Amino acid sequence: MCIQARPSKFAFALIVFMCTSCSSNSERMEKIPLSSIYASNGQENLKQIGFTDDLPFQDTIESFQKLKPGVSNLFLARARDVNGAFEAALSFQVWPPSVGRKEGEQAQVWLIAYFGRAPSDPTRWIIESVEYNQAKIVLNFSEVAKIGIRSADSRPYFVLVPLKTVPQGKCQLELRNAGTGAVTLARIVDMTSDTK
Repeated sequence: MCIQARPSKFAFALIVFMCTSCSSNSERMEKIPLSSIYASNGQENLKQIGFTDDLPFQDTIESFQKLKPGVSNLFLARARDVNGAFEAALSFQVWPPSVGRKEGEQAQVWLIAYFGRAPSDPTRWIIESVEYNQAKIVLNFSEVAKIGIRSADSRPYFVLVPLKTVPQGKCQLELRNAGTGAVTLARIVDMTSDTK
């Protein structure tokens, strides 16, 4: 006589728990400290950047000021320091065709976001967090309503995030409204090394 063993309800529940745990571990997001992020929005807990006369790329600044782009953008670029990242942000120098590290290159990968132009007071876009895993980098922001008294100036809103851990392969970049959960901009970037 052949006796067929059936898995118990406990064993089935354990299998489901283990699979769910593995899935959540692979999708878990880690946060980048806000204190390491550069921005032009005047936010107190971020490092501030802006147009100053001592920057070595005045021509790029003048070109950007004349162009006055209003469309949001999100991309990755390589730069040796924050000045290099800022110059890449102003000229929208996306690393083509990928941001893979070239042989002997020491430049760091930066996440660069451009929200557009808006008055400086009150701050239009506030950075809430930047999270990442092996397949995604998410910049969460909140937006101040366009009501009430505002300053008469027009400030470009940039965010520069140095990435210590760079995902491999294809990576999705997202701008996400923390208040609504809506993804306002998404882009897939190829992180494959281009040393060949």
